[in-house]
Amino acid sequence: MPIRKIKPEEKIMASKIFSIGFAWQLDLNSAEKNPEESQKGYEFVRAFFNEQGKMCSFLNSIPYEMRFSGHTVKMGGIGGVSSLPEERKNGNIRSLFYYSLEEMYKNDFAFSFLYPFSNTYYRQFGYESCYKRLYATIPLESFKAFPKTGNVKHYLPNQDSKSVEAIKGVYDQFIQDKNLSIVRNDFLWKGLIDVEPYKTRQYTYIWYDDKGIPKSYIIFEAVGDGTYDMEVKELIWLDYESLIGILGFLQNFSPLYKNFKCSFPEYLNLHIIFPEPIAIKSEILVSGMNRIVNMEKTLKLMDYPKEEGSLAILVDDPFLKWNCGTFLVTWDSNGVEVVKKDCPPDLSCSIQVITQLVTGYTSIEDYMGREDVKVFNNADTLAAVFNKKHLFINDFF
Repeated sequence: MPIRKIKPEEKIMASKIFSIGFAWQLDLNSAEKNPEESQKGYEFVRAFFNEQGKMCSFLNSIPYEMRFSGHTVKMGGIGGVSSLPEERKNGNIRSLFYYSLEEMYKNDFAFSFLYPFSNTYYRQFGYESCYKRLYATIPLESFKAFPKTGNVKHYLPNQDSKSVEAIKGVYDQFIQDKNLSIVRNDFLWKGLIDVEPYKTRQYTYIWYDDKGIPKSYIIFEAVGDGTYDMEVKELIWLDYESLIGILGFLQNFSPLYKNFKCSFPEYLNLHIIFPEPIAIKSEILVSGMNRIVNMEKTLKLMDYPKEEGSLAILVDDPFLKWNCGTFLVTWDSNGVEVVKKDCPPDLSCSIQVITQLVTGYTSIEDYMGREDVKVFNNADTLAAVFNKKHLFINDFF
């Protein structure tokens, strides 16, 4: 078998391949002195070996939990996709993707997500763009327009377990209705918030309302020398009051900090929040690609209209044949049923399009005029089911 999970001692070879593929500096002396550290994460690596047993290519396939349509589902995060230059164009990566996606399917995963160097390249494996960020740069002086409300606490790692629970609680409430959001475990939280502020210049503040309930938080890094920009790593809020509350607090950092730089979910209309929207410089950034691993499971978990109904969806997935065919979805007061059935479709589309539709990245109206998306019947029902939804993801791999 040319593809398999690697052994702990083989992790260093994967690191070498990544180093060559991405011109990434690798300290081999440190790896030799501390082999246990260099072997961390080996269990996520899937590698392609040639007939001589040489590792030629690899990728990381990391299990996550993700929010989708009010449910928590399994998602396979793909990262570190690398090949030795002399081993490229041999189909190794294609084989690795099929192996990994089949492994996910057998283990009841619903989606797979990655951050691409090229959308076109990963589209061949069934992935498609699925998330956009609004990246904004705002003069910190603009925050003086907001009132100072509530109370704010500076979080210091390893000193206050209640603050940790407050941050986790705010995040968990925030993502309940946000598709794509990662349900974080302790390992993910540790990497985000267990950071020494005095050494790294990364700071975390929690905003509490007048009743002492935590409602928002911000994690940012001071970038610059002398005069700083506030580069936000994460900003989470539960309602308008808590968003304005944490933004109002930030005016205290002016004039030492000049600009506030932050990625917001696209659904937030930032320009109606600030009294001087002309001062905001913003751009939309496409971020991340997603694909359905299990078509039947995904359709079953979606929200459908209260009135009973049905839709027949013809999906074309050349890379994963189990996702191909017509899926008949019926729903009533007893629940949702999904079966593969040879019947006239209401909608015909690719796996890329249906992935965008089910997550709410797009609506059915967005594809009007596209030849690869055909609506045959039940246009109103399709429009009711496939509409834009709130999306959020801020975990990278």
